[in-house]
Amino acid sequence: MSALHDAVRRGEHRRAATLLAEGADPDACDASGHGALDPAFTDLDTLHRIRQEYQRLPRAPYGDATRLEGPASDLVQALRRDGIVKLPGFVPATELRRLRHDFSRWLRRMRLARLLRPGSVRKGHYDSRAYWHAKH
Repeated sequence: MSALHDAVRRGEHRRAATLLAEGADPDACDASGHGALDPAFTDLDTLHRIRQEYQRLPRAPYGDATRLEGPASDLVQALRRDGIVKLPGFVPATELRRLRHDFSRWLRRMRLARLLRPGSVRKGHYDSRAYWHAKH
């Protein structure tokens, strides 16, 4: 039995996810011929929790730029340096114009609301009809 099998059998989701991230072989079989992630070895709830933990593990930021060549490498370097990067051509020009127009309209409405109803637009104000929040 591998360390991955042991972690899965014990329900140690974080440990199993870490082992997978570090290169543990999920296809290695135990004495009965089952892989650690085989539904015959464990239940689907455990597999789901391991997947969730795996997704939450910290990763190297933005991948390894040293393996990239050309424009992609330059974009990754700009993202690391500036925290933001412009991707030319990523959003079609018509869509970008619409997004800019929608944002300008929203900004005008906010400014007008502040002028006409001082105090109605407060710092930290949350309008559940206009915005989505994770806790909802």
